[in-house]
Amino acid sequence: MEIPSIETRYADHRFRSRLEARWAVFFDTLGIPWQYEPQGFELIPLPAGLLKKMKDEWLREPEEDDRGHLGNYLPDFYLPKQEAWFEVKGVTPKGREWERLCRFMLLTEQRVFIAAGSIPDTRTFEETGHPYDENNFDILTYGDHHYAWTRCRWCGFYDITFDARSARTRCGCHHKHYAEAPCCNGDKCYRGNEPEIIAAYAAARSARFEHGQSGA
Repeated sequence: MEIPSIETRYADHRFRSRLEARWAVFFDTLGIPWQYEPQGFELIPLPAGLLKKMKDEWLREPEEDDRGHLGNYLPDFYLPKQEAWFEVKGVTPKGREWERLCRFMLLTEQRVFIAAGSIPDTRTFEETGHPYDENNFDILTYGDHHYAWTRCRWCGFYDITFDARSARTRCGCHHKHYAEAPCCNGDKCYRGNEPEIIAAYAAARSARFEHGQSGA
């Protein structure tokens, strides 16, 4: 039997779970603007053009389920500066839930990340971010995993990239300063354990929400 999550209030929002509220604390600590459940979407069948791209470029044969309607979908967070959707799950989605997430990721033209599991222990972080432990915590996207929060060494922009590679942040600073960045080959520069990121995880992990009410 699935036990319902405790509704939690924080920052004038009513979150469906305490874990969602903890991520809001994380974003606030880093100064990352966020919107909670700003809009829902209809998970329509995959368009013909996308089905063709799937077959020609991704080498994946379309399946019958790709042509079916999967209902409506309400993502958890939208991060305007990162131009990304951020989903929060207690465990890694499977089955129908994962199918619906994949449909949303395929239909939207923006990035979608899924944070699965409890807020990780900050003592376990390395330069590539949280540990490789899919059973406890991971940040996934379509077709890949172990994405992590990182910080641009030039402008301080926070973003989610594979293995916390700050060279891949959407601000593009690393490529502009390539000649001044001897730290890597232009595609890495791991910065997943920056003090500010560790502090944000610590704040989220330790936040208190008494009896489902407001508080941090």
